[in-house]
Amino acid sequence: MEYLERRRALVDERLESVVEAGRQVVGYAIILTNDSNYWTVSRKNDPVDAEFRIHEGRVLAGQLSWDPSASQGTTRGRTGSIHLTGSYRLAWRDYSTVDAQKQSGFRCALVRVSGEQSSFPRKMKAYV
Repeated sequence: MEYLERRRALVDERLESVVEAGRQVVGYAIILTNDSNYWTVSRKNDPVDAEFRIHEGRVLAGQLSWDPSASQGTTRGRTGSIHLTGSYRLAWRDYSTVDAQKQSGFRCALVRVSGEQSSFPRKMKAYV
């Protein structure tokens, strides 16, 4: 079910609309996880959530949708596409390590969404 969580973690048009409504407003999407499936490229060929992947270096832009082969159970309650006006490159950074022996480190990505004060395409800036 991690593909559902990836979709929830995305920057979406709601954050962009809040930023666009205010001249000096900046929005942030913060993703913090210890699940390496989020920051690594999938080994699957043609996953149903390919457009919602948020791995290192991925650029989120335009319309993001489920693959047509995604089941109704997978898309229930989240069938609509996400429409982004900006462009966001994901950069993951180490956040903390709980147990180095077990490789139980947390990583984070911080996506900055800004309106008029930044040039387009908008770019993700990673802060740790």
